[in-house]
Amino acid sequence: MTGATAVYAVTNYWETMDKQVEFQQGKNLVDAAKEAGVGHFIWSSLLNVTKLSNGKLLNVYHFDGKAEVEEYARQSGIPATFFLAGCYMSNIPGGMFRPSPPNNAWTLALPVPETASLPLFDTADTGKFVKPIVLRRDELLGKRILGATAYLTGKEIVEAFKKAFPEAGKTASYFNMPQDMYLEALKSAGLPEFAAKELLENMLLLDQFGYYGGAKLDETHAILEDKLTTWDEYIKKAEPFQGLN
Repeated sequence: MTGATAVYAVTNYWETMDKQVEFQQGKNLVDAAKEAGVGHFIWSSLLNVTKLSNGKLLNVYHFDGKAEVEEYARQSGIPATFFLAGCYMSNIPGGMFRPSPPNNAWTLALPVPETASLPLFDTADTGKFVKPIVLRRDELLGKRILGATAYLTGKEIVEAFKKAFPEAGKTASYFNMPQDMYLEALKSAGLPEFAAKELLENMLLLDQFGYYGGAKLDETHAILEDKLTTWDEYIKKAEPFQGLN
């Protein structure tokens, strides 16, 4: 980091699925940046769900760990801005949204009502958010930048699919999956029980408290110079949807 004007730092909780490991990684990055005299540290953060939910959702470790690193960075005094990535669009096609039995109809299955909102984010757009953070450093120090194109409900995600692929979309639908069924599906896919519970609570966050705690995206969008990828645009290039009509 020595000699760097700005540093963008991100950790991957899912490599170890250990909140304390991720916190230590983030702390090490903050310490290294401070020691190197970095003038602008950009941390890929998220909200503290335990605090946001008033202790109702205690197991969303991949949010809470990053939030604790953010708190550490703020306390350290390093000049910093915080980028909060939204729900990855890439997790939807073929993952959350895929053909289901008995007739292989495309189904978006989540353990929340179809009215729950997801702040959708194409990871290829990351630089479109980081660019203004760097260029407008003084203005944005200490601020949180919300990394999402738009809030879409489960119903709206399915409706966009139906419009893009009229034939495949004829039988497409949203399924409000029972929580116990969601947990069993995740465990059957090989996730340990604690991680399955973590993802369930992550989904419940969307409906009960909001991914960003109800914050609007307007303030972030006002600083952007480059057009963000919409869900309508993304689904046309998503590999699992190729060949559909």
